[in-house]
Order: sequence, then structure tokens, then C-alpha cells
Amino acid sequence: MAHRSHVAPQRERSNERLEFLGDAVLELIVCQHLFNIYPEKREGELTEVKSRLVSKAVLAERALRMGLGKYLLISESESRNGGRERQSILADAYEALIASIYLDHGIKTVREFVRREILNDMEALISSEEAVNYKSQLQHETQGRNLGNLRYRLKAEQGPEHNKTFDIEVWIARKKFGKGNGKTRKEAEQRAASAALVKLRSG
Repeated sequence: MAHRSHVAPQRERSNERLEFLGDAVLELIVCQHLFNIYPEKREGELTEVKSRLVSKAVLAERALRMGLGKYLLISESESRNGGRERQSILADAYEALIASIYLDHGIKTVREFVRREILNDMEALISSEEAVNYKSQLQHETQGRNLGNLRYRLKAEQGPEHNKTFDIEVWIARKKFGKGNGKTRKEAEQRAASAALVKLRSG
């Protein structure tokens, strides 16, 4: 069967399709690795470790380390405002890179890449504060205690389109438990979840 190139037509303006595939390939490789090396861990524990290893913070740090940002085609205004170092952009580009390696060279090569880039540093990465998935932790905490519905509310959105900041509140049942600010909604939600965890665990 003839090989089909993954190269997108010139009209493609983003790597979204590659990001979609790269995310799936990365999760498969990491999940398979964790399944094999942690036979004693339950599904919830494996999910937590996996979420740290494939977090935006980890992927962006790996992308930054290899200088991936300088190869991105982004607008001049985005570049001036730090787009080449922005976590969300770098993490998405890293996923697209993984998809490209997979499509060009197959699962064996991309597995070796992920092993070298991420899995070899696994212990350090999963203990890193930046890689902790606070939203996942908070969900497990609230479900385990039967505290009620967990909701994230956008309180405010400020700044120009290329440099927005978001204020997020996290509510459990009818009570506000934390708030957070960030350059993306996800970042703000993570910080809000972290604040809520501190409140819950100190209460």
C-alpha cells in the first residue's frame, strides 16, 4: 500500500490535526509503559501519573529544551508577545511533532523518542510541582468525600486578544472554594483548583 504523506495543503493554517493525533499517540505510549511497570497500581493511580507526564507543563518544557519555538510559524505580534515561549503553543507544537515522527517513521521510532524525551525522566517529572494536575486531584477529592458538584466559573476576562488573562472561581456545591488567574482558562482553572485543595485539606 502506498505511503500517504501527512504534509498538509498550503491552505492549512494550523497543526490542529497533527496535535490531535500526537496527543493520542503520546497517551498510548505512556499508558502502555505505565501499565507494564506498575502492575500494582489501580486505574485511578495510573491516570494521575499519566496526566502529569503528558501535561502541558511537561510538554512545553520539553519543547523549550529542544528549541522548538524558533521553528514555529506564528504572527509577528504573537512572536513579540512571547508566543514562542508560551506554554500552550509549545505543548501543542510538541504533540504535532510526535504525530509527524509517528507518520514518517512509525510507532517504534516515536516510542523511542518518547522514552528518551519523557519516560527516562519520569520520576523527576511526576514529582515536579508544575506537572501536578490539580483539577484531577480536586475531582478525586470531592468525589471521594461526596461533597457535591464541582464547577469552574469564569469571573473575568481581561486584556487584548493576543494577551488575555482569565480569572476563574471554583465552586463545590454552592460554596466558592478557590480562585485563580492565568494566561489561559486551563492555567487559571489549575490555580483555582490548587487553592481549593489547600482549603479542603486544611479544613
